[in-house]
Amino acid sequence: MGRFEPNRGRRYAILALISATLAALAAGTLGVLSASGAPTPEPKVTLCHRTADTKMPYVEITVNSNAIANVILGQNGHATHTGPIFPDTGADGKWGDIIPAFNIPPNSFGGLNNTTQGLAILANGCEIPGPPPTTGPPTTAPPTSPTTAPPTTRPSAPTTRPSAPTTQPGVSPSAAAAARFFAASEAQRQALIAAGRAPAAAPVAGAPRTTG
Repeated sequence: MGRFEPNRGRRYAILALISATLAALAAGTLGVLSASGAPTPEPKVTLCHRTADTKMPYVEITVNSNAIANVILGQNGHATHTGPIFPDTGADGKWGDIIPAFNIPPNSFGGLNNTTQGLAILANGCEIPGPPPTTGPPTTAPPTSPTTAPPTTRPSAPTTRPSAPTTQPGVSPSAAAAARFFAASEAQRQALIAAGRAPAAAPVAGAPRTTG
């Protein structure tokens, strides 16, 4: 029968604690390494690729950095899609792509149609922005002149009528004078009779003769 050693159990406990600590440290180190070793998102380039449709002259595409050399800078890449900005066209009758400048090692590019106009189209989702609204000066209608109706009163017709001529047509002036003489004599006689001083009837004298 072997001899019991009282310190042996204590040594076992210390070794177990050390093993657990080392295991925890190893797990943390592996976690840090795995976190730091995660791949970072690759830079991308978004550009406006030209089409042949005047109603939709551009489409928006995005290219990863690992495809830039071939897709953008390759022999038939988008950097070869030269030409002005739509609606202008080049000698081949085409407009060019809109590519912003970028520097993604090992590739760098100064841009294509990288102007204020081109970047505005790129920022608008590769759609041509509409023209700004035009505001002109306010239009005021000319003042209307007051319309006055003409007076409704009509000039009244003259109420006096011309007196009819006292000489009847077809009567000679001498006959008219004789008639007036007899009428005056008769009126005088009737007045004397009314006053009670009527003289004896005088012989009827002929009317004064007038030469006409």
